Amino acid sequence: MKNPALLLALTAVTLGTYLPLKYENNQVIFLQSSQTTSEMPQLNWSSMEEAIDFYEKNIIADNGKEMGEAELNMEFYERNSWQMIEESNETIVLSMNNVSIGGKDRIEFIKGQGTTEMIFYRANSPYPDRPTSKRTVRNSDYKTINSEKLNPVDPSLPPYADNPFESFTEEVTFSYLKKEKDLGEDVFARFYVYNDEQNFFEFVLVKGKTTVEEDSEFIGIYRVFEDKLIVEVPKG
Repeated sequence: MKNPALLLALTAVTLGTYLPLKYENNQVIFLQSSQTTSEMPQLNWSSMEEAIDFYEKNIIADNGKEMGEAELNMEFYERNSWQMIEESNETIVLSMNNVSIGGKDRIEFIKGQGTTEMIFYRANSPYPDRPTSKRTVRNSDYKTINSEKLNPVDPSLPPYADNPFESFTEEVTFSYLKKEKDLGEDVFARFYVYNDEQNFFEFVLVKGKTTVEEDSEFIGIYRVFEDKLIVEVPKG
């Protein structure tokens, strides 16, 4: 019959909770593992800068230091053009200028324990419906371990920023939102806010006779950017 104390030790090791220090006289002395649950790698992005740095380190890792830094210093890459689109737990979505064709490319970063996925949307590929490519990058050294093309670019679609709002105001953007989302005349903005850092209007939409909470039904929260990108924001 197997020794119960030894089984306990093996089970603890398997679960990664404790490491056995020694076993003698049917007694097991445990040494707690140095890596606790709270010390596990955090998947949340700390900031937009962390994701930008990850993108640039991937360019250098894949192309070598000299070629990678040269690519990042070319006129086709504008570091100060990055903007936040949305962020939720392990996922962050950013946009940057596409200097070659105009408009803005969008990149969705999804952080995992060992790798991060970067999903690319060219300026004339609608986000989030038509990603153009995906890259899987190893977190330890920022090297690409897999890449694949997803959807070809549709040349008939103009870059988003080629047709911006003539007047970027609350009234104009709200009218555009209602039209694009096919919202009825009984849908109102209970309130809105303008984010001058990321350049978008955020609307809280309700449906009813008035915007009074007792007389209306919550529809959703939407952000409208100057290049006419619409992003729905999860409630809460």
